[in-house]
Amino acid sequence: MQCQCTHTRPSKTDENKEGKKKTGRRSKDYIKMAVSAFIFVLIPKCPVCLAGYIALGTGLGISLTTATYIRFGLIIACALSLLYFVFKQISRYLFRRSAT
Repeated sequence: MQCQCTHTRPSKTDENKEGKKKTGRRSKDYIKMAVSAFIFVLIPKCPVCLAGYIALGTGLGISLTTATYIRFGLIIACALSLLYFVFKQISRYLFRRSAT
């Protein structure tokens, strides 16, 4: 005999797809954090080196003052993005633990 109701049970494939979405999102977040950390490590220590890298890469010469500001801005941007991703992972971990 066939059931005449209109609702459907979620299949196991739907559950697997949702688990893959969470895993994909989590791995994407880790990659973003790793890229930010990698860029942070590659920032040169002195503005002269940064000016030299910019000149080699683009052919444009910049002043030492501009290189100092660019270097400082890169450090701030990388540090903020790292903090954002760390807090995002911590909050996701805490909310997941409180939900269970």
